[in-house]
This record gives sequence, C-alpha cells and structure tokens, in this order.
Amino acid sequence: MKYFKFHNNKFNTDRNSGSYSFWHKFLQYFIKKISCNPDLEENCKNINFWYIEFDDAEFHLAIKEMGVDKNGKVVFWAPSKRNYGYWCDSDVDIELYKQFNITYITKDEFYAYWNTCIK
Repeated sequence: MKYFKFHNNKFNTDRNSGSYSFWHKFLQYFIKKISCNPDLEENCKNINFWYIEFDDAEFHLAIKEMGVDKNGKVVFWAPSKRNYGYWCDSDVDIELYKQFNITYITKDEFYAYWNTCIK
C-alpha cells in the first residue's frame, strides 16, 4: 500500500464562486437525492486535502479516501454506507495522482484521520 495526500485546489475553484444559476441549484437538489456520494456534494468545497490509501500491489487503485478541511477535520470518507467514493470509483493510476503533486505520508498518519471517521 501507498499512502499520500494532495491539495484540493484543482477541484474546488468553481464551487467557491457561489454564482450558480437557479436551474443548476434545482438540478443539483435532485441529483443529490440519487448520488453515490451524497456527503461529497455537500462538503467538496470544504475539502482542503485529499488523503488516499492506494493499492500498489494488486488492483493499482485507490481503496480508501478522505477529504480533510482546513481545520484538519475529516468531512468526507469512502467507502462507507453512504458514499461509494470519488477516487475509489475512478480508474486513476499512480502516475496521474503524481500530477497532483502528491506528498507521501505514513500509514499511521492516514489511519489517524480514518479512525476518527469509523466510530
């Protein structure tokens, strides 16, 4: 396993503008009802860093993910009962993650956050 994190600045720039149209907000309401990641829809703009547990031996995919806000609080994690996962549900290999300027972390650092989610 590899453990790493990267900054969310590439993904939340448009969401922070607050300039969504009425129809966008209306459609988002209904999409959220059927979303595979309802907690992500609510919290994506608050995610400062993504933390990823990556299987580099067998599947070569993210198997766990967390979104952590600027205060160090986990605001999204997957997989869970409510959320399938954004990165866990994508076919992203390690080379693509490296383009996000990842920082490798320890397993202990990853699970220090993860264990706050799984109570």
